[in-house]
Amino acid sequence: MSSGFIVSQNNLKYNNMAQRFYGSIDVTEITNQANARHSSFSKGKNGKIYASVNVWVNDDPDKYGNYLSIQLNPSKEMSKEEKKVYIGNLKKGELSNAPLGENDRVLINADIPSHEDRAVVHPDPVNNDGITTEDLPF
Repeated sequence: MSSGFIVSQNNLKYNNMAQRFYGSIDVTEITNQANARHSSFSKGKNGKIYASVNVWVNDDPDKYGNYLSIQLNPSKEMSKEEKKVYIGNLKKGELSNAPLGENDRVLINADIPSHEDRAVVHPDPVNNDGITTEDLPF
């Protein structure tokens, strides 16, 4: 059993107690970004599609009670060109959402390149202007 004391390493604080966070990710936004060929997506050798993400852990919650944020992690080549895309947040405590209904379906285009096949593509700024992350419901 952990004592819950704080350990400092490289000026970062770690709580030795396990913590559980609950939240949601915006599957629609992930699907839209995958279909738009955001550079964070790649197809593995096993044929599965993967998204590279950044997870931000805050010491204090934001104004909505979120302690963690999840963001798509663009490739090094595209990190300055692609806008930040937030895909989720997490809070401490229980999360209760309604399950998907019979007609709720998400389609993902399977034409995602592997890391080896990826060519550096500069995004069209006109298409990126329509992407907003300010209205995320979580």
